[in-house]
Parts: sequence; C-alpha cells; structure tokens
Amino acid sequence: MEAALKSEEAVPLFDAAAERFREVTCTGLLNWGNVSLCLAHKLLDGFAQESEVLTDEMAAKTEEEFKKAEGRYQQALDFHPEFFDALCALGQLEFERAKLRARLLVKPAAAPAPAPADKAEGAAEEGGAAAGKEGGRPLDAPARALREALAKVRAEDVEAARPYMQRAAEWYKKAVAAANAADAKRKEQQQEQETQEGAGGGEGEGAAAGAAAAAGGGGAGADMGDVSLGTQALIMEGNVLYEWSQLLAAAGAEWRPTLDGAVERFRGAACSEADVRSALKNHTRAAELDLGPDPEEEAAKAKAAEQEAAAAAAAAEAEAAAAAAAAKQQPEKAKGLPSLGRKKP
Repeated sequence: MEAALKSEEAVPLFDAAAERFREVTCTGLLNWGNVSLCLAHKLLDGFAQESEVLTDEMAAKTEEEFKKAEGRYQQALDFHPEFFDALCALGQLEFERAKLRARLLVKPAAAPAPAPADKAEGAAEEGGAAAGKEGGRPLDAPARALREALAKVRAEDVEAARPYMQRAAEWYKKAVAAANAADAKRKEQQQEQETQEGAGGGEGEGAAAGAAAAAGGGGAGADMGDVSLGTQALIMEGNVLYEWSQLLAAAGAEWRPTLDGAVERFRGAACSEADVRSALKNHTRAAELDLGPDPEEEAAKAKAAEQEAAAAAAAAEAEAAAAAAAAKQQPEKAKGLPSLGRKKP
C-alpha cells in the first residue's frame, strides 16, 4: 500500500481527490450562503405581512443576511474562482438587492383551504372571479400579489436599483464564461476517457472520471443530465431580466429592451417557443405585446373544425343510408290486374 502511494501512478489519483475535496468544500460554502439567503426571504415575508412599505430598518436587517450569504459565496470563489454555482448565486444576490433597493415588498400567498367535494366547483368559479384577470385569464394568488406590490413601487427607488442590476449582469457574464469553459473541458475529459476505454486502457479510469466531474464546476448545476451549464446560466439570467423588466414597467421606465434581452437568453438556451410565449403571456405588460394568434389555440380550432366537418359528413352519409334503406322497405304497386268493371256488349 505504501509503495503504491509513493509511485508516480498515484499522482493523478491524488489530483482527482484534491479536486473532489475542493468541489465539496465549495458546495458546502454555497449551501451555507443559501441558508442566509433563505433567512433574508423569510424576513421579507414577515415584513410584507406586517407592513405595506419596506422601511429602512427592514431593509438593513435584510441586507445583513445578504452580506452573510455574499461572504460564503466569495469564500467558495476563493477556493475555486470559476465555481459556476457561486457565480450564479452572486448574480442572483445582486438582483435580490436590486429588488430590496426598489422597495419591492411582495406579500406571500396564503395556501387556500381545501373546499368540500360538493362545493369544489362553485368555489373554483368564485376564486377565479375574485382573483382578477389579466388579458381575459384569471390570475393566481402569487401573480396577483406581485402586481399589487409592483403598483406601489416608486420610480426613484427603481432608478436607484440600477447599479445592482449592472453588477448582476457582470456576475452572469462571468458565470456564462465559466460554464462554457467547464462544458468544453468536461466534454474533452469524456472524449479522452472514451478513447482510453476503446483502446482497452482501463488503468487510470477512476482518476479520469474524477477529473471530469471536477471539471464541471461543482455544485448542483454540474449534475443535471444533458442540460449544459451554459444553458442553465442563460436561463437564470433570462429570468432575472424578465422580472427586472416588470419592475421597470411599473416605474414607467423603458422596459421593452430588457424583456427582449430576456427572450434572447431564453432562445439562446434553446427554450421551446411555447415556453417563451407562455412567459410573455404572463408578463404584466402582456397586453402591450404583439404576440399574434396563439399557435396552440389556432391548432385546436383547426382540429375542432376538422372534427366538426368529419362529424357532419358522417351524419350526412348516415342520413343518406337511412333514406335508401327506407325506400327499399316500401311495397311496390301491383301491375297487370284484370279490370273488375262490366264490359259493354
């Protein structure tokens, strides 16, 4: 055992082990920071239930938790400067600070009490009416709470939040770069491993596998199947831009370019057009967007028309068959019977 540890062949194993321990350390620090972020959200939920406005004291208490989270994320980057999840977390944290500076205080949606079975249908109808509608569609409780909060923000507060959004954009730019590098390195490691396996080189496979895993950047984002880290980064940044565009719209500022940027990220991440369209339909300014006819609704209408035409054709065919059958069942008139009248002499 001691001889094996001292051999040159053990060096790749030690390197892979060191990378794995570094990854675990970074992930632990990330989750530690996430705890502080969750505590900040809990504080905000409590403030929203007891007050209509976010005071300076409330903001200061929330910022204390934000700073704790930031410290843990930065510690993770000290161990691994390109740690993908920490870079994304710092981008999200700056967006949370932007919302805090904008004095956005959203009341948490209370879970509805279960209705009796015999009243479930009526309750659902009443709930839809009470929830309000956007573009003819009923809003759920979280969407309604967000719109109520957005209606209270002030333009000067949203304007003061712009520097935080700039810092968020910088972090996401670093995250995308780190993700692309990690994806490329992981692909290279996998190709090397496949080459070794194809050549029958089983020696050192464990070290290669460990290095490939470490190259992914670490954390939860490194283990999401076929979804690349670059795709994840684009989707997260797109979500931030989407929400920020709603804040800008509420403040009366120019919001369309920001929303266009969000859509660009979504499409860059290969999100389906149906998902992108669904997000746009849920935007607070959806009524101002020229979305055109809904492809799904148009397809449903076309299918319904096709089914209706087929049903009409089947009904006409059945009616014609019934008429033909009825005609066959009628008795024919007698022909060639002798006249019963008396003949003249």
